[in-house]
Amino acid sequence: MSGSRKNRVILAWENPWTQIGLNDDGFPIYIVKAFEIANKYAPNVKLVYNHNGGMERKMWEKVLETSHI
Repeated sequence: MSGSRKNRVILAWENPWTQIGLNDDGFPIYIVKAFEIANKYAPNVKLVYNHNGGMERKMWEKVLETSHI
């Protein structure tokens, strides 16, 4: 694939997970569902939310509120 074609493909790509939407609290539904499934099938496992970007204050407060550290 030529360099210019490759760049067009990358620029046109959209994250499909965000298309699922947000819940009433403004959190991505795919993350909420992932934690629900993990808690159901692995209830004794500590779950960690790893976010590699900036978050709004409301989201950080929710993460801190729900952490069990």
